[in-house]
Amino acid sequence: MPQIPLPPDEPKRLAALQALRVLYTPSEERFDRITRVAVRALDVPVALVTLVAEGCQWFKSCQGIDARETPRDVSFCAYTILGDDALVVPDTLVDPRFQGNPMVTGEPFITAG
Repeated sequence: MPQIPLPPDEPKRLAALQALRVLYTPSEERFDRITRVAVRALDVPVALVTLVAEGCQWFKSCQGIDARETPRDVSFCAYTILGDDALVVPDTLVDPRFQGNPMVTGEPFITAG
């Protein structure tokens, strides 16, 4: 699994994230409502509101998994913030960015986008 590159505006992005004062805060119904609707509407087992911090991705809301954060180096979202378009991964088992990812090879076994 290759090392995830940092966005070119990483210091500015992290400062903006810190300014929101939402990292590591308690659950909020407004975010939980989003993940519940996503699970039902998209018929998926997992939905997350994820914030990518300096060393981890932290879940402001999560449905379908018990974790509240994962290391940034296994974060799918760390790739998402590299561009402006949606990140679509048809099959994590063949995508070189994710083949060895413990979220793919182990629980929750993320295999298709």
